[in-house]
Formats: sequence, structure tokens, C-alpha cells
Amino acid sequence: MPAVHGAGERLALFAGGALALALVQLLQARREGGAPANEDHGTRGPHTPHPRTFLEKLLGASDRTSSIEATPTVPREIPPELEEELFSRNRFFFKEGFDAIRGALVIVVGLGGVGSHAAHMLVRSGVKRLRVIDFDQVSLSSLNRHAVATWADVGLPKALVLKDRLHAIIPNAEIDARVGMFRKEDADPLLDISDAGVLPEECFVLDCIDDLATKAELIAQCSKKGLRVLSSMGAGLKSDPTRLHIAKLADCCKDRLAMRLRAQLKKAHSLDPDTVECVYSSEEQVTEMLPLSKEQEKNPGDFGVVDNFRVRVLPVLGTTPAIFGQTMACWVLCEIGRKPFSPLVVCHMSSKLRHKMLQRLRSREKRVHGADWPDIDESVLEYIVNQMWRGRCPVTGRRALGSNILELSRWDRSEDGPGCVPSNLVLLAVDVANKLDEDGAGCVSAAAREKIEATLASQRALDW
Repeated sequence: MPAVHGAGERLALFAGGALALALVQLLQARREGGAPANEDHGTRGPHTPHPRTFLEKLLGASDRTSSIEATPTVPREIPPELEEELFSRNRFFFKEGFDAIRGALVIVVGLGGVGSHAAHMLVRSGVKRLRVIDFDQVSLSSLNRHAVATWADVGLPKALVLKDRLHAIIPNAEIDARVGMFRKEDADPLLDISDAGVLPEECFVLDCIDDLATKAELIAQCSKKGLRVLSSMGAGLKSDPTRLHIAKLADCCKDRLAMRLRAQLKKAHSLDPDTVECVYSSEEQVTEMLPLSKEQEKNPGDFGVVDNFRVRVLPVLGTTPAIFGQTMACWVLCEIGRKPFSPLVVCHMSSKLRHKMLQRLRSREKRVHGADWPDIDESVLEYIVNQMWRGRCPVTGRRALGSNILELSRWDRSEDGPGCVPSNLVLLAVDVANKLDEDGAGCVSAAAREKIEATLASQRALDW
């Protein structure tokens, strides 16, 4: 046999040998018609310990039951060579990005269908420190959408069930499970990051709560503490995965929870919805909440899980909250891992509106700059409006709700400037565009100028 050189070759031989040994033991046990040593040879019932795997033995783990253990699970160290293989696919983020993911803290509030799917994918993808918060227990009806709960977990706290399952997936994950409801008076301990050794920008909060008042309180508290939060809107009564979006709360459409949350944040917390990121579906509701039973109609308050919580049942297609949770996990990972993306804007432009805006651009070009027909067509115009400027004026924040509100105008007006090209066009409210024609860029605030110039610079990099 040729000599083995280097740590990589030795590691490969070690891993290959260990895998071969495990397979030989398994095949031998099957041929003998029995179980490997140290395992129960009796008939397995629903609560009988599962056979220990090769990796469980290697890590020195005790047998797991099908429900959470009586004593809290604790992180167990993973040998570096196994951890490297475990997260080998995360090279998508390169070393610097993945190190940031490992060092971050993510707090998931609400561990139902959305929160459980977000949490388990965050841990599988390398987030080592996770805080999970929920007051509720696993119910039979929640098994259609929960990511990891089983029949044996019904009646147990969702937070503890999730912690147990996440440790079964990634043994060295640091899971801080809190069984309790998020309330204003408990916000400080639940959102405290002082012991985690992370900066506010290294901590992300996922709001997976479905109660309106609690949801608004969580967002408001995160805003006060400088913590970034991504909020999930309504996943119930929806079924079309192609209508899912990531957007500012102010831009959500066709979502009743988003509409009510905007009003609640403004009224109770004086918070601008344009500062809140959220995941929502623009699909019209395909059904309605189920009616109360005759017994519930007599005194609905007696049937709520908590005072003032919804009593009527909200039909949920299990796949929809799963997609919501996966989307939230993806956004957080890419933000932490320094591979952020710009979600598509849902701002439908009719052919009539595109044509009208293009005609106004041509009219402005001729009137202000004496230019001939600009080399901009309707498809490019829609890209400029929706993808470059997200359908908003960067100066006033107004949305592109009609042809009389926003227009395209040149930013650099110098004679030797780039002219009427996408990387020099800015979407402005009409009064701002007119003032820009008269007074130049000096009429715009320094903050707005910086934002505009950064956006145009990113487009110049695309070689428009």
C-alpha cells in the first residue's frame, strides 16, 4: 500500500474505516437476526428506546426515548473532523460567512408550524446558539405542521420538545429553551443578549407569533433594543407557495394580519411599519375560519388557550407554514452569512402605466435636457421602478401607486455625465423631480443623496 501523506488523507482513511466498521457490525447483526450489543432484544413498543447509532456511540450518548427525556438535554462536543463534514455543504457562505453564522444568536418566538421549521433549519445550517420561546404544548392538531414533534410529544412543552430534537440532530448546539409567553414585563430577560457575547447586529429575532397584540409588543421591544426582527404574517387559509414574499410591513398586500399589525404598531407603539421586515403571502384567503360550536358560542372566553386569544379554529395547510419558516431561516442565514439578497417587489405595473411613465420620461428628457428618444423600453422601465427603487421615492418614501405620483428623472445632469441610462435614473415624487430640475441635487437631503448614489453605483457595476 502506498504511504499516506497529510492530515486530509489520514482523516479520509479514518472516516472510511469507521464507516466500514459500522456497516460490518450492522450487517452482522442482521445476519444473526438480533440487535447489536447493549441494545434491548425485546419487542419495541412506542416508548422503547431507539437502537443507538454508530455516531451516538462515538459521542458517548445515552439511548433516546421517543419523547423528551426527564432531565434536560445538554450540548455534547463533536470531534472537529466530524463537525467539518457535518457542515461541509455550508461552504456556500465561505469561511468568513460561516464563522459569522456560528457566532450569531437567533431568537425564535413562537414554535408552531412556522417557528419550528425555521428553528430546525437554522440549527441544521450551522447556527450554534438558538433561543426558543413558547408557552404552549404540542397538540394532536399541530402535528400536521410542526417540524419535529411526534405523537409521543403531545401534551409536552413545544420549547422542550424542540430542544430535545435539535440536540438529536446537532448534538453540540446550544439551545436555550424558555417555556413561557412573551409579555412586555418579561421582554428584558427573554431578549437579553448580554451573556451571549454578541452585538445587537449579530442577533436576529424571528417573530412567529399569531396573536396580534403579542406580535406588536415583540416587534416594539426589538425596535427599542436595536435587534433586527423578521416577522411572519398569516400562514393560515393560504395554499399557493408562489405568492410568498419578503418585504417591508408597509408594502404587504392582501394580508389581513399585516393590515391590522400596521395599525397596531402605529397606534400603540408609534412605530413606522416601513422599519419592519416580514414574510407574507399575497394570495387571497382560500377559506374562512371555522365557526364556533354551539357550546363555544355560549361563553367563548372559556375555550381560549389564554385570555383574549382567538377561539375559532384557523384551517392551515401544513405545507404553508413550513415554507414560511424555511423562508425566514434562509433570510436570516444569508443576512448573517454576508450573502444578502434583494427580494422581488410585488408592485404590479399594468401595460398602460408602463407606457404612461415611459412617455413622461421622454417628455422630461426633451423638455429639460433637449434629448432625443431615450434608449429605454417598458421592460427596462419596470426593472428600474421595481428592482432598483423598490417602487418608492428614495426622498419622500412615497410608493408608486399611480402615474401621477412618481416619475423617472436623471440624477447626474452634467454635460459629460452618463445621460439617460438605468444607472443614472432615479424614481422621484413629481414635486421632488421638478425641484431637482430647478435646483439640482442640492435640494435633496444628505441621507437621501447617499442612498441614491449607492443604488446607482450598484447598477453601474452591472455595466448598464
